[in-house]
Amino acid sequence: YVRYSLAALWGRRPSDRLMWGIGAARTYRVGEMNYIPVVLYNYTAPFAWYTVTPFSREHSWCVSWTPTNATSGDFEYCDQHHLFPVNQNSANAVRSNHPLGEVVTVTSSFLDGKYGLDAQGNLVYEPKDSHKGDAARALLYMSLRYDGLNGADWTFDYLNNVTLVALGEDTQDINLLLAWHAQDAPDNYEIARNDYVASIQNNRNPFVDHPEWTQRIAFGDLSYVPVAAMQAPTNTSSLLVEETTKMEVYPNPTSGTGYVAIETEMEQTARLVITDMQGRIVTDQQLMLQSGSQTIELQTEQWPAGLYLTHLISSQGHFAAKWMIE
Repeated sequence: YVRYSLAALWGRRPSDRLMWGIGAARTYRVGEMNYIPVVLYNYTAPFAWYTVTPFSREHSWCVSWTPTNATSGDFEYCDQHHLFPVNQNSANAVRSNHPLGEVVTVTSSFLDGKYGLDAQGNLVYEPKDSHKGDAARALLYMSLRYDGLNGADWTFDYLNNVTLVALGEDTQDINLLLAWHAQDAPDNYEIARNDYVASIQNNRNPFVDHPEWTQRIAFGDLSYVPVAAMQAPTNTSSLLVEETTKMEVYPNPTSGTGYVAIETEMEQTARLVITDMQGRIVTDQQLMLQSGSQTIELQTEQWPAGLYLTHLISSQGHFAAKWMIE
């Protein structure tokens, strides 16, 4: 796809070590235009990290999790796709080696991040809601990007069954990461961040560009999940939900009435969520699926033109299909 970025900034450099600025940036991809506020607050070398300041950088894939025993000279240690600025004492040190999860008994909190026990009594760290998808995509990216590096195993099976066991930690819930990935879709900031990191590292996080690609990977062992063969009408996007449920969105593209057709062999509850590519929800419905075929009719005339993701979440799994609204 075609993309470009433009930025306008105004700033000052009050000293040799400090400069700051404020402005706006605009990124363009085919079909969408994004405006992003920009604030710069940047030291030239040497930058004062912890312990001089509270600032640190969090390795989403903890350094202690790396099967390569990564150090600061290694790519997997320095990969900016999984590095985020944090407060050292109140966030980085608190998260420590713990997996990410949903806290039900809070031990401590900083801003909107929480540390404590999950529903099973395991110690976990829960990021703020607006960062959950970012964190999930960072972990999924790291597993895919570095698996096999120097013969090392970066799969979640190895992480959960070997590394975290040795650290005395509970497992990292893959299904929870995929749920966060769906609930907090890539927004303008994360898309622009992916562009910027790619300009430095010459590689991208594919799950920011193509959120639906997570449905083609079994992250336990990183095996490929093939798209099951199925008959679909012309101008229809289709996905298979496990082996018992089929979902179709049509017509595709559409500019008026659209339909989500679901065929299932079993009764089940499901959630139908449609989001734009910035993660904004345009419809969210709870469904009681009956055995057989059913069709949900949606009026899309008031939706802004662009690309949308249709999510079907049920006991059979969570899958997404692209839908173009004209």
